[in-house]
Amino acid sequence: MQLTVTGLRVSGQQSAEARSAETPLAPLRLATGECVLMAGAPGPGHTALALTVSGRHPEPTGTVELVDEDGTTTTSVGRLRRVTALVDAPGALQGTDVPRVLDVVAAALAQARRPSHAGASVRWLAARGLEDRRHDRLDALYGPDRTGMLTLLAAERPEVRFLVLALPDRHGGDPAHWWSLAQTLGHLGFGVLVACLWTTARELGAEPAPYRPDAVPSLAVALRLRPSSPGPGFLGQLPRHALDEAPSRRLPPAQ
Repeated sequence: MQLTVTGLRVSGQQSAEARSAETPLAPLRLATGECVLMAGAPGPGHTALALTVSGRHPEPTGTVELVDEDGTTTTSVGRLRRVTALVDAPGALQGTDVPRVLDVVAAALAQARRPSHAGASVRWLAARGLEDRRHDRLDALYGPDRTGMLTLLAAERPEVRFLVLALPDRHGGDPAHWWSLAQTLGHLGFGVLVACLWTTARELGAEPAPYRPDAVPSLAVALRLRPSSPGPGFLGQLPRHALDEAPSRRLPPAQ
């Protein structure tokens, strides 16, 4: 399965700008079995990209085409939203009413049509070493732990084929943690798109983007991988169905 994004315009500035001043993004392709790291300067472009790719932008400037396994294509937003999961977008948690970790897990498991009662949710957390954090607010979790937990919960949904992470580096911590998880999920056949800052991309081994003082900061592909092996330390934490279905979801190596 493949997503192609065309006609998207993004801004790297902190303040809002007119669309005429925004920078066109080069056509973006994301296939199942791939991990793509998009990088850019601070600004709303990362969120706009993630919302558009996942079919959740209220006023998208671009078009996302989904190519199914049988070669059929569609631009249906409903279909796109079923096969993509947007993980922890900026602004998702606002105000003081932040849910507890246990409540987040229960709601996500229920959405995935899996057992979501208190016992099942606690067991899910215990398998990932987070049982003692179940009564904490979600925003109290260490950044990479929060990103990892929410990504794994999104992967619980059996119809999801693409995972989209928007600025996971904003929570701090070692980005190698969530990038290793992204590679594990890519190895199992998910398509994983991560939008982050250039400083983070450089920490993960990407080459810096060419400096253009006359250009509006935008987003560019920093790394594209088709992982041949899982990242360290995550296979025991993955959803059972992901491991069971992995052989049928893997794509042949790129030619």
